[in-house]
Amino acid sequence: MMLAEHEEGRGHVRSMIDAMERVAQGNGAASTTLMDHARAYVTLLREHIQKEDDILFRMADEVIPEDEQRKLLKQFETHEAEEMGAGAHEKYLDMAQDLGHLI
Repeated sequence: MMLAEHEEGRGHVRSMIDAMERVAQGNGAASTTLMDHARAYVTLLREHIQKEDDILFRMADEVIPEDEQRKLLKQFETHEAEEMGAGAHEKYLDMAQDLGHLI
């Protein structure tokens, strides 16, 4: 189910990109399509993240030892710093919060 939701999310993103291109070409009606997919994507993300937080991560906490979890966290932090750069995480959180107010 979680993997299917990832694919569904990618579909919404592709549709939003397509709609934005059509809006840029002067097709005002495509803005409705853009907003429809944006709203659906936000809803999907909220529900998906809730499942991760309430089910998936709790299951992981039960089976992954604490020392392994600390090691994983360190690896995530290193990857984020090397691949995205300092402050990128906060930047994207701020963007998501701003977008959430629009939808």
